Amino acid sequence: EPSFVALLEPRGGRQAVLLCSADGVPTPDIAVSRGQGHPPLATSRGGTSDPRFEVRATPTSLRVGMAGLEPGDAGLYLCSATNSRGSVATSLRLEVPGVTLTVEPSQEVPEGTKATMTCSATAWGDKGDNYTWYRDGRWLWEGQSRSFVLSRVSSADAGSYQCQARGTWGTATSVPVSLSVLCECPQCHPAPLVAVPPLCHPPCPLPDPPRAVSVSTFLENRDGHGAIVLCTAQSHPPSWLALHHHGHLLATSLSPAVTTGVRVVPSHNALRVELVALGTGAGGRYVCVATNALGNATASADLDVHS
Repeated sequence: EPSFVALLEPRGGRQAVLLCSADGVPTPDIAVSRGQGHPPLATSRGGTSDPRFEVRATPTSLRVGMAGLEPGDAGLYLCSATNSRGSVATSLRLEVPGVTLTVEPSQEVPEGTKATMTCSATAWGDKGDNYTWYRDGRWLWEGQSRSFVLSRVSSADAGSYQCQARGTWGTATSVPVSLSVLCECPQCHPAPLVAVPPLCHPPCPLPDPPRAVSVSTFLENRDGHGAIVLCTAQSHPPSWLALHHHGHLLATSLSPAVTTGVRVVPSHNALRVELVALGTGAGGRYVCVATNALGNATASADLDVHS
């Protein structure tokens, strides 16, 4: 039975990779199609006719890169492997997020300043008829504007935000986006002869230690090279992330890669590590450690590398 996996780019969700691997003697022909009974989208011998797809094939794998994802691309995909001895197939379901949420000027804003969140139904040309906003899973506001403005941000506004867009095409919800509020507690001087301790106003928000740490891995079976390890966390202030493999430090979000053959892409509470020169020794357990001033948290995942 073939191995069939999909990777959706976490930033924006407009690109995906489908990777199908199969072994057999004689070497099988591998094909990817949109479910049962549909013509192949791509094959290991004939490539593809769709200009949005990039096909790379090896004797045992077929990699299909999909750019410019649309809602119609979501659904069931079938991977089949065929040779003179028979045919086998397996399937997966690809989910395409049609809505993205962005925060300006950034996901970290000082208290008292303005923050604007924009809900973009990018897959449908921003044609949304109605938008619903949520913070930490609770309903906030609903209307026809795709922008949600916090004119004076306070510590109570910190949290995880999502937007839901509705239109003639249906309904879609964005992935959660965190908003952190930066605050400096002002100097407070107690009045003379006052026995109670002074209170600062406004109070500073409680810091948030690292939580919800996750590690995901993806093996690109292109000539035995290429893999991606993605580590994410939630915290305030943001965490610095470190990725360990077999007890050795592989990369951190504070500095460039400390290991040759590794490409590091750090972002807000995220660390993407691309293993460029991949060998069988790269397999095994990867541990991500998220750390800020309040503590640390870890998560791990196993990467299975086949020779």
